[in-house]
Amino acid sequence: MKLSRRSFMKANAVAAAAAAAG
Repeated sequence: MKLSRRSFMKANAVAAAAAAAG
């Protein structure tokens, strides 16, 4: 499965937000 750079950055931002919130 190939992930585009935009999708990867978006997922990374979501993970960072979750880590900051959690």
